[in-house]
Amino acid sequence: MIFTKNVCLATIFLFSFSVCNVATAQRSHPKKATDVLNMLIKKGPAESGLELLSYEKKDILSSKADINAIIDTLFSDKYFYLPVYNKQVTELDVLTKGQVLNSFHPEGTQNYVEMLRESITPYLQKSLKEGDLVYQLNWKLKGEKFSTLALISPYHFIYEHMLANIMKVSTKQTHKIRPNTHLVNWK
Repeated sequence: MIFTKNVCLATIFLFSFSVCNVATAQRSHPKKATDVLNMLIKKGPAESGLELLSYEKKDILSSKADINAIIDTLFSDKYFYLPVYNKQVTELDVLTKGQVLNSFHPEGTQNYVEMLRESITPYLQKSLKEGDLVYQLNWKLKGEKFSTLALISPYHFIYEHMLANIMKVSTKQTHKIRPNTHLVNWK
């Protein structure tokens, strides 16, 4: 899969968009973040084939040092997976940290993983508090299993690579634009 600059820029945009969507879904239905995970497991594989198999609580953040350490772990080779669509936006794939580093790194530019980390770290440092939880999410796509880390307060998601960077793409028109309804008559 070719990892293009457009995919990189779209992923950065989607980070803030997706966090808002997960938060909105949580406010309207489930009482706890784990309720969202349970709903995703119960739903089964998404149209893209991505499936959340299970989750387990790994840790409770108890200090600023824990918070900084979990940010480092989030971007480690073991837990860094990034969802991307192919050029035709028909097939979802998941890239490892190594694949991202090897796929998009034009000469003279910062590598994408570090660019993503620099954009997310201030948000995480501001949002993560002592008592927040670290969960390991176990996924499957195209027969391959992998795990990511989810940072969760007792009542909402703070960040997780897959959930924060994925979007559903549709080619269907969702609304009809009526001509001239948006024009203002200045006369």
